[in-house]
Amino acid sequence: MKRYRICGFDFDARANILNQSTEGWSEEAKANFQKQTQQIEQEIINEFGITDKIAKIKRFKEMGAKPLSIIAYHNFLLNQIRSAYIQGGFYPALTGACALGERILNHLILDLRDLYNKGEGKLGEHPCKDCDKLKELKLKGLVKPEFDIFTCKSCSNWDLMINNLIKWEVINSDIKSLFKKLSKKRHKSLHFNTDTINNLENESLESIKLLQEIIQKLFPAFGSSYFIPAKGEAYLKKELESKPFFKKYYIPNSKLVSPFHEVKLVTPNFIIEDTKADEDKEITDEEFIRLREEFLGRKNSKK
Repeated sequence: MKRYRICGFDFDARANILNQSTEGWSEEAKANFQKQTQQIEQEIINEFGITDKIAKIKRFKEMGAKPLSIIAYHNFLLNQIRSAYIQGGFYPALTGACALGERILNHLILDLRDLYNKGEGKLGEHPCKDCDKLKELKLKGLVKPEFDIFTCKSCSNWDLMINNLIKWEVINSDIKSLFKKLSKKRHKSLHFNTDTINNLENESLESIKLLQEIIQKLFPAFGSSYFIPAKGEAYLKKELESKPFFKKYYIPNSKLVSPFHEVKLVTPNFIIEDTKADEDKEITDEEFIRLREEFLGRKNSKK
């Protein structure tokens, strides 16, 4: 009966508020909104300093919202990249965005390669028939590149990593396209290219936006095809619970709940009270949501 509810996530939507249009709003609504935007702008100044404050607020708005994503290894590193851009450190922001894209690919490969099918489709079997001689074959240059994905400690071959993640159905064609675009930014930024330096601010902004879109699509915490359609809540689809990607990244960020649970506290941590936590009756995703909506309806009618 139970499903995994996403409880561990990270985001910063303040840029969306600053970029919001007030066209057609009442004067009272505009006045309240102005107070809110002034408070956010002051928060930005307090965090990043008063020097060049107008430019810092502009850059904060340009980057857009920090993606609503689950907690993984990318969150605090993305914070540093965004901070560098706001402060005007465009080259660190550019190279940081490209490096984090490569780091995400490496993490996915290293975390998941022992859990997904290899070679002939047998779980846990290395495609090389003679693993004892693998080192010798490598030294002679006789090992095919695709074998490296199962033995390397790290990898800089984006195409190799992307193709394997596509094969494992970890990423789709849309995410693949975004990684390919970021890969081109990486090549231009790390190798000598005068065009990159001459257009550094724009290159860094474009790279950050590509990275944020990758994170939003790959590690979403809400509003994705990963989840059962529900009003204001995110539950992982039952069919995904056993897949290695979701076992590795999503279940640790979730709580297993029945449709009849109550959220007692959200911050700093989710505290949930579940009246039927031990019930193990199997139901469909659709039935789970129906029972959840009925429970919330009864609860709200008592208020």
